[in-house]
Amino acid sequence: MFTTVVNIDDLVNVVSQIRGDMQGSGLTPKLENGFLLILGPGSGKTAAAALRIQRLYRPSAEDVEREASPDSLLVLTAPTQKAAKTATRYNHISLPSGGYRITAPGVALFKDVAAPKRPEHRRVRLRGLTGVVAETLLLERGKLWSVRTLAEASEVSVALAHRVLARLDNEGITNALKGERKLVNAQALAELWSQEDSKPEVIISGYLYGSSSEAIAMKLLDADSDAAIGGVLAANTYHPVLTRVNAPVRLWAPKTVDTAALHQIGLESADSGANVEIVSSKGNPWRIKMNDKEGFQRVSRWRAWVEIANIGGRTQELADEFIDKLLKTDGSL
Repeated sequence: MFTTVVNIDDLVNVVSQIRGDMQGSGLTPKLENGFLLILGPGSGKTAAAALRIQRLYRPSAEDVEREASPDSLLVLTAPTQKAAKTATRYNHISLPSGGYRITAPGVALFKDVAAPKRPEHRRVRLRGLTGVVAETLLLERGKLWSVRTLAEASEVSVALAHRVLARLDNEGITNALKGERKLVNAQALAELWSQEDSKPEVIISGYLYGSSSEAIAMKLLDADSDAAIGGVLAANTYHPVLTRVNAPVRLWAPKTVDTAALHQIGLESADSGANVEIVSSKGNPWRIKMNDKEGFQRVSRWRAWVEIANIGGRTQELADEFIDKLLKTDGSL
């Protein structure tokens, strides 16, 4: 057993609940000078802390990996889903709203309380046009933004840009300085966007003959010049990791799809065996940062990563290498 010192207001506020949960466990919680001490059998209140406390607010998976060690106790507040999954391999305390969860050598203490639901308007989610604001910040990391310049670059209203920045400021993802903001945790923002972004609507599913996924993509783009390639193929063109991109090829298209042109190039509707999926989303936010580098019209590199961030198999290998590359460079690739 061990003695550890945790300077966490969230736990101090529920120390009476902790004391009740620990009855009969051989552990003793003590409050002293604003600290919560968890003492094991035979421990004195002056015993040395067994673990180094590392507090992380809105951490990314990379933040968790960097700070974790056998002699550390990670204290996580509002981690991204990927960060929370990564933390399960290490000593950690996770503090979800309305409860607490402690995992450490010699201690297993869980107290989950349903968090009260908050009105949606108070916490803007990163999806649709709000996702474009995140996309702009990621594509131009290092730039200082006013609310107005960010709104203009994202093609959204000033009010919407302000709401997004207010949330990101509060969560430590952006940093405010003299009325301007700078992105300080790109991976946390990308992971948050990937978990909150809504799935696009599949409007056409079909089969199109082609010698490769790239050949199929070029046929689709020739048939619809307003569209763009997304998903795994777009990500792999930015950062080639896969020798072959499996079906389906994803084509982002406006709501008004020229079905006649698609049929002319040989696209056949299919529910099973489809190697093409044509998707769309309200407002076409993917078009704002569309990239046509080298004649291959596609969604932006960060949006392409968001689309594949939570896919398993070899695609996850691509996703992991892709974001590592994006974070280590200026993102331009």
